[in-house]
Amino acid sequence: MQRVDTEGTRDIIVSQLRDAIFSGDIAEGIEITQDEAASSLGVSRMPVREAFLLLEQEGLIARLPNRHIRVNHISPDMIVSIFDALIALDKILLHLVLNKICVSDEKDETALHLLLVNSVENPILGSLYKGLVNGFPAYFFNRYPDEERTNEFRCILDISNAGKDAMARLDVYKDMIRKSLEENYAIKP
Repeated sequence: MQRVDTEGTRDIIVSQLRDAIFSGDIAEGIEITQDEAASSLGVSRMPVREAFLLLEQEGLIARLPNRHIRVNHISPDMIVSIFDALIALDKILLHLVLNKICVSDEKDETALHLLLVNSVENPILGSLYKGLVNGFPAYFFNRYPDEERTNEFRCILDISNAGKDAMARLDVYKDMIRKSLEENYAIKP
């Protein structure tokens, strides 16, 4: 993990801890205290505690007594379930925002997903979606960029702008995600 230069926000800390967990820098089963994480990142315990709460909600860690956490096992089934939930939410969001979003020249797959959720004025769906897409999917999209997969998602958004049915294309996109998981993580959905 990198030290946070200034008193970092909870989101920066969450991002760094999440990346360290997904990359294996913090291995599953490892126990960490708030003090250890705060010292390593160069911040106070308060934002670390808040970050731990978010990571616990994402299922990445389990809180233990005495301000300790343990990194959970991230199973292939859990990863597939996250992407399945993300695609299901994509379908709901597309239904709600048909003809409401404008696709930019955004090259980042995570940003395209967030463009979709930011077009919906539903804080419950927005919070759930951001929690999912900012977890393993964001790590995966950044670590294994795939221009074809990104273009497919952009095409889905373009189709929704034109008022056409994009739901079937989401199934194609889902297949592309599963293929990428198989190739890059040897995960068989």
